[in-house]
Amino acid sequence: MKKELRTYSFDGIDKLNCQIWLPEGLEGPLPAILFLHGSGERGTDESILAFQALPKYLTAGREIPAVVICPQCPEDMKWKEILPQLGFVLEDVLQSYPIDRAKVAITGISMGGFGTWYAACTWPERFCRAAPICGAGDPVLAPMVRHLPWRIFHGDADPAVDTSYSHKAYAALQTLGADVELTVFPGVTHNCWDKSYLETDLIHWLVTGK
Repeated sequence: MKKELRTYSFDGIDKLNCQIWLPEGLEGPLPAILFLHGSGERGTDESILAFQALPKYLTAGREIPAVVICPQCPEDMKWKEILPQLGFVLEDVLQSYPIDRAKVAITGISMGGFGTWYAACTWPERFCRAAPICGAGDPVLAPMVRHLPWRIFHGDADPAVDTSYSHKAYAALQTLGADVELTVFPGVTHNCWDKSYLETDLIHWLVTGK
């Protein structure tokens, strides 16, 4: 896949990077995945995005039949704190590339799992499906996203983010009749994203919904 880089600046944020990965040889409009990284990849050096999950797999040569959008959260900030800026970046990318707006999925790991929850709740009509991994948000907001299909993942031995976050989000969505699945990996600690993305059909589901 071909990687392009865009850099943005906002009031209070000097630099916000965004990697855009484009499948070569495919004609649009294409599905898209918005990926939100964890706390360890924050900063202004976009190369560290390759340390974990989707940007890591793509850097290593993985092909995904979708535009993969990988913004970088500034140092010492959380996704929840920069949702207006994230929304601007996403809209700019959607306008600039051959993306089908009805087929934009969102996923993220750890801090990005929480970001996935809050971004979906902030823009409930912008995404077609969502997959937070080892991170979720306030279950009180579940009614806003009951219409979305959800896949939630967590390791049951996670010392960094308690598994209860995923259980509570799942229970809230299930109570509302949402299309939601929860996968808990026995004995797995914080890095459950490699199992989630590489050992299940999650990436295929994010792209196709099947």
